[in-house]
Amino acid sequence: MKFYVYELIDPRNNKPFYVGKGCKLRMYSHVKDVKRGQIPHKNLKLFNKINKILNLELKIQYKKLHNNITNKESYTLEIERIKQIGINNLCNLTYGGEGLNPTEEIKQKISKTKRGSIPWNKGKRGLQVAWNKGLTKETSDSVRKYSETKIKNGKTKGRVTWNKGLIVPMSDRPGWIEVNCFSCNRKIWKRKNKLVVNPTCSKKCHGAKMRKAA
Repeated sequence: MKFYVYELIDPRNNKPFYVGKGCKLRMYSHVKDVKRGQIPHKNLKLFNKINKILNLELKIQYKKLHNNITNKESYTLEIERIKQIGINNLCNLTYGGEGLNPTEEIKQKISKTKRGSIPWNKGKRGLQVAWNKGLTKETSDSVRKYSETKIKNGKTKGRVTWNKGLIVPMSDRPGWIEVNCFSCNRKIWKRKNKLVVNPTCSKKCHGAKMRKAA
């Protein structure tokens, strides 16, 4: 199976906002997830970005950077592209890949990609602050001891992730509209492409609708 490295491009400024790797129809899956109201790969930042573009009735652009490559090559080229653009300028949560060692062939492809390009942070200072800036040795020791105590007491087991059960509001889901139930006038949500005449919110109201028609 052959893989590729791709970018999702914002049509408003023609700049990439996400870099990924995959095969077949992988690069189209993110937009499909958002249209279904699902957060792609638990990436809320990517969901909000795509959702905002779709709500403006614009089409996201797709670009394949490298095609017909191996899985190992795609991981390495994905990492390099994310580093080249800068993760702060993307919706990627990580630098991607699996920490693979690039082959000579991959190094040549990376060199060809970078040739003539200007680093996004050239001449800029103070854009990134080290996570441990201002952290003293005493504070560092306290954090380490606290973590060791929690692990020893088993308090890290069974922890619930921050985004478990996260539900996207219906008003933020593209392709859905709010209408009134034909029978009880209750507010309900329907898909635009599946909207029927005189919609009902339940089987009971549907029965009332049929009686009115009769």
